[in-house]
Amino acid sequence: MPNPQTRYAADFAARLRQAIAAIPAAQRGDIYALSLWFYCEEDDERYPCILFSYNTETHYRRQIARASGASEARWNFAFWLQDEAPASVTLGGENDAALAQWFAASPYHFSDVDHEAALGAAFCAEFIETVINTMRQLFADGTIAGAFGRDIPAIIHKLEYYAVPNSWTKHANPKGLANEFLAWANSV
Repeated sequence: MPNPQTRYAADFAARLRQAIAAIPAAQRGDIYALSLWFYCEEDDERYPCILFSYNTETHYRRQIARASGASEARWNFAFWLQDEAPASVTLGGENDAALAQWFAASPYHFSDVDHEAALGAAFCAEFIETVINTMRQLFADGTIAGAFGRDIPAIIHKLEYYAVPNSWTKHANPKGLANEFLAWANSV
């Protein structure tokens, strides 16, 4: 029987595949990037989450006038569809049973009483590794190219852009695929 982390990774990958499959076929050709926004529910590191969504060329063009420039409109999550995207879904969080089982079995487990920041940060780092490895798997097995007719970058990010989350995106994507995003993100 697989350990809880392995079970969670398989569940996460299956749910992400379902979310991708739920994107309306008519919209897929217009999508230029996937968003995997990382946050912790109620800032509690026991409940890391990914909000999966995407952006379209059509929405991007509508946002240019609101942004400081075309690159910001294209790559800054503040200008994306976010949870307005028809197939957006939150993965992880307090109500995710598989995540709770993984956390309880991990060496990073802590309760409300003995909240340990170092343990929470380590668990979140493993969660992000699971996200990165899942995206690598979806690129390698053709899920992304099959859904969109080509590989498109998967942006794993926080609301701020800096070296650590930028490295998540770099490692999750095939070499060079996220270069346009990374050039923008590393310049802000």
